[in-house]
Amino acid sequence: MIRQLNEELRCINKHIKELESKLNTIPPGTLCCARNGNKIKWYFRNESSSYSYLPKKEKKLAEQLAFKKYAQIELDYLRKKRSAIENCLQISELSSGAEVLLTEQSPYRDLILPYYSNHSRNSEKLAAWAQAEYISNPDYPDGKKFHTKKGELVRSKSEVFIADALFTHRIPYRYEQKLDLGSAGYFFPDFTVCHPRYLKT
Repeated sequence: MIRQLNEELRCINKHIKELESKLNTIPPGTLCCARNGNKIKWYFRNESSSYSYLPKKEKKLAEQLAFKKYAQIELDYLRKKRSAIENCLQISELSSGAEVLLTEQSPYRDLILPYYSNHSRNSEKLAAWAQAEYISNPDYPDGKKFHTKKGELVRSKSEVFIADALFTHRIPYRYEQKLDLGSAGYFFPDFTVCHPRYLKT
């Protein structure tokens, strides 16, 4: 999701730049179009005058001013959308501070983690599974730079989004747990979850 928002932000900034560049080439003034029966009349106004009739021979000017009106409305929308996305991205990087209680060094960790297992007849087993030690990916530990709400370090912002979503919805998971494929070898999937009813991963 974060990647999609950043990509959309990039496209919006590009579109804004293109519209602003085109607006700089359009002459000053405002166009008003009015329908009179089956006909449409054009009226032109600059900053120091009232509206006056614009003849059809000035179609090129009318086209430019019509686009100007469209571009100004579109720019207003794009700037508001850009601001909303920037705020969303900024919020996604904030931390409540509560995750400090879930770090491995916290004396509260073992007491809090069971709460984040689904409340069912298997909740204790799920909590035990979530807290048990497991073989994780030993490669490139320096690549784990992003903090999750559970107090873990992961490799990307998109993984933070997934981990936080699982944690918030009380779905126990393990990050980069070794998956043995027998004769095919093994690999480390980003996330392994445990089914709350059948206790299967």
